[in-house]
Amino acid sequence: MRIKILVIGSSGQLGSELKVLENHFPSIDFVFWSRKDLDLADLASIKPKLMSEEFDWIINCAAYTKVDFAEQENTLCTTINADAVGIIAEVCKQKTAGLVHYSTDYVFHQAGRLTPYVESDLLSPKGQYAISKMKAEEIISSVMTDYFIIRSSWIYSSFGHNFVKTMLRLAKKKIPIKVVDDQIGSPTYAADLAQWTMKLIAMDNAKSNSGIYHFANQGNCSWFQFAQSIFELKGLEVDLTAIPTSEFNAAAPRPEYSVLDTSKIRTVVSDQIPLWRDSLKNCLSLINLDEL
Repeated sequence: MRIKILVIGSSGQLGSELKVLENHFPSIDFVFWSRKDLDLADLASIKPKLMSEEFDWIINCAAYTKVDFAEQENTLCTTINADAVGIIAEVCKQKTAGLVHYSTDYVFHQAGRLTPYVESDLLSPKGQYAISKMKAEEIISSVMTDYFIIRSSWIYSSFGHNFVKTMLRLAKKKIPIKVVDDQIGSPTYAADLAQWTMKLIAMDNAKSNSGIYHFANQGNCSWFQFAQSIFELKGLEVDLTAIPTSEFNAAAPRPEYSVLDTSKIRTVVSDQIPLWRDSLKNCLSLINLDEL
């Protein structure tokens, strides 16, 4: 049976990676909408546009992700990350369609935490971005039953804007780079996240596995160690210094430890998630420094 998937936010990292996978799923019809096709900041436009389209699933890759700006742009952040998601969920319910929505490790923020978070752990977001993502989770789970909420962390890709490409651009400039070393998490390659999203959807009776899942590449590191690995694997010599979060002086708070336990999704899909350094190496092989 053919199914149709509408991907919202198709021009970002994750949406771009899903486009790469399109030809791997010949029994699935994909429709890709970028912001120009559907702007989640324009709440009044969402329901009419979605109701005019037929689909079996929506994969929502669109989000407000400027974590620090969200402290000043709280209304816009909440509109895109929570209010718009509520409308999408209502339409999916009305059409008996499934919804895939991406959340974040930032919904967890417990001081002194040293063990990976499982899906059922108490949420404790700090900062407007994290709070908006928690609100979206609450809305989806209250409105509908056929959904996958996938929490992920430290997402990067050869597409779009992300930490990996920022580090490479700075390295090209031959300037000293400072990166925090007291925030621990798991870098996640968007290509892997896209593949595992499709593994969930493509399973027989996929909707019977609905719920919240954690996905990140295996292993963990600090942002400083992440940067070290980027430069090492790309063969770049960089003046790199580790600094504490307090010196970085960001507007929004970041969790000190936000490693996600991925046991649930690995059990359901019956597969192993790649190690973060292996996936980073794969991503870096696709990035041409001369094009940055």
